Amino acid sequence: MIGVIFNFDMRDEPYKQSEVNKGFNALENFAESINEKLFITLGEPRSELSNMTFEEYIIVQHSCNLTQEQKKELVNIVAQIVTVKKTVYKNEQPDKLILFQKISPEDCFVL
Repeated sequence: MIGVIFNFDMRDEPYKQSEVNKGFNALENFAESINEKLFITLGEPRSELSNMTFEEYIIVQHSCNLTQEQKKELVNIVAQIVTVKKTVYKNEQPDKLILFQKISPEDCFVL
């Protein structure tokens, strides 16, 4: 099981939608390639009118063993998903934190 928890819903402004879609497809392909089930949770939408000081906080929970190389691949995919439009953020992009949490398979229940 791989669960990706985003603190914002990037299916809206100011995210670059072509990159968001490619990234979500890449996430699904990654989970399929290692034969794991994928779960994604999105937070509140962010808009151009919102406070631009919010940072990106993404948690990747996994019950499988991920290699450092696989984690780096996931980081690149997540970075693609949270690509914001340069017209909105100009030169200053929000910081992004991606936190990996290994959880026990016994603590995962799929209903």
